[in-house]
Amino acid sequence: MLKASMPWHETPLATVTSALAEDRLAHGLLLHGMAGLGKRTLARQVAALCLCANSTACGECPACQWVQADNHPDYYRVQPEEDKRTISVDQIRGLIGKLTLSSLATGRKVALIEPADAMTEGAANALLKTLEEPSGDSVLILVADKLSALPATILSRCQSVPVPRPETDAALSWLQSRDGGVAHWPGLLRLAHGAPLAALALQEDDFGETMTQLSNDLQALASSQANPASVAARWVKANPARALEWLIRRVSDVIRVRFGVAGRDVAHNLRPEDLPDDLNQIKLSRLFDYLDQLRRAQRQLDTSLNAQQLIEAVLVPWALRFRSP
Repeated sequence: MLKASMPWHETPLATVTSALAEDRLAHGLLLHGMAGLGKRTLARQVAALCLCANSTACGECPACQWVQADNHPDYYRVQPEEDKRTISVDQIRGLIGKLTLSSLATGRKVALIEPADAMTEGAANALLKTLEEPSGDSVLILVADKLSALPATILSRCQSVPVPRPETDAALSWLQSRDGGVAHWPGLLRLAHGAPLAALALQEDDFGETMTQLSNDLQALASSQANPASVAARWVKANPARALEWLIRRVSDVIRVRFGVAGRDVAHNLRPEDLPDDLNQIKLSRLFDYLDQLRRAQRQLDTSLNAQQLIEAVLVPWALRFRSP
């Protein structure tokens, strides 16, 4: 059996391999799961499996090598055009036209649409007939993070291939196999909602070290060794969206510890005995109110003309430990 590139790809890859071997592979495959699970890599393996001369994604035949080089004559990729976020109806119509042409290699044609949830309504509608009655021996691979963004008409015409989020221990093992010297993998994985490739991207942006600085900033604010304005300026320079997401996680974890359901927290290594006395004494209702404030700020961040003022406004309560000024 074809070896999965990532351990959590084993089940979806086995599903496709079995369907292909038993000649029951659907014309439309929908690979779906949260962002950061490597679905694009999996889709490439599925494409190689479908086009391989040996039907095994052997990696040695010309077809497999062409797929890896993105120049297989019967392998088409549709993505949003540069500087655009959506896949247009014209792009889908262009793809349909290519699928009607005769195969130039193995006889089967494969199209990858990624992300499929970026298709406009017109693009999705244009794809329906091709999903129902594809030209020749064609396989369409759709990759999506959010099933809710796809119309039911598309969902009903595709074979669902879920890509699971790995268990925490398995994800950490995979990350540590790539770089065992990184001490921040647990926190990065938590911030990435358990998606290993998203955690890897955070580390590549040096956010592991940034998390340490954010934690130090909170301690400095609480001890009056720093002021909200200077800390906000530093957070905005680093990455305000990620810093705010990290603070939301921090407060959420404090609440979980207070409820006695956290144990040793994956992201911040919080234990009940680690909480300062004032965080242990603050009413839970105040913590929930603060969490609501942070989430409102998160929603406003994309539209705010002054990110520093927005961040400063949520750091003031932390500096005052949620007491009114």
